[in-house]
Amino acid sequence: MLARLLLSFSMVLTAFGVGAAEVDKTQPYQMMKQVAEVTFARLKAEQPKIKQDPNLLKVIVEQELMPYVNDRYAALKLLGPNLKGAKREDVLEFVDAFRAYLIAS
Repeated sequence: MLARLLLSFSMVLTAFGVGAAEVDKTQPYQMMKQVAEVTFARLKAEQPKIKQDPNLLKVIVEQELMPYVNDRYAALKLLGPNLKGAKREDVLEFVDAFRAYLIAS
């Protein structure tokens, strides 16, 4: 189960982007390079604020990275065969919790 979680998480990490209008999503390596540059530049610029409020990191992840992560797909992939027979409400709750986990980790 842990191996599946790590595999799914690594798949999610490869789906990062910079900005919806700025990124060519057909070039994943270029997209990853752009997101890294923008994210690290923002982290460097906001370092004093981050030291005051570490929760700002979650905001940065949500704004810079999560728009390009297919967290729903990753969560459903992680559930795998357990998806069948699960209540829709439980699955949606898991998807939301998984997104929150990705942002926090």
